[in-house]
Amino acid sequence: MFAQIRFEGNKKYKSGTLKKKLNFKRGEYLNKFLVESGKDNLLKHYLKKGYAFVKIEINPQELATGIVVYKIEEGARVEIKSVEFFGNKDIKSSELKKVIKTKKREWLIMHGYYNEQKVDEDVIKLQNVYQKNGHLDAQVIASPEFFCG
Repeated sequence: MFAQIRFEGNKKYKSGTLKKKLNFKRGEYLNKFLVESGKDNLLKHYLKKGYAFVKIEINPQELATGIVVYKIEEGARVEIKSVEFFGNKDIKSSELKKVIKTKKREWLIMHGYYNEQKVDEDVIKLQNVYQKNGHLDAQVIASPEFFCG
């Protein structure tokens, strides 16, 4: 049985918020699959919120005693400083920017944090734009660049 569920290293999100991301509760039958699934859910949560370098580990010694401990290294929340297009000759960058969800962070606006899933969806949207405009062989590749400071 899950005797206890703990989080270590979480600074941005309270333990109660993170527990809601798990698909099990204290007192339920101990299942390593659920513990791993919970880790995946936590990773998805952090990645969606812009924590591109988050790391989450499960303490195996504690797990053997029925205590689930997720050790979290949140890392920095990654802001988008710019979105640029290269090689687009027939479609203006301003038109392409209208199609995508990934946006530069603007002051006081909550979006603008890096989300790999959104970037992948944007690549598909841009590919569709090119195909609809007769560029069937066009390739769209996202190349994120990360800088410290």
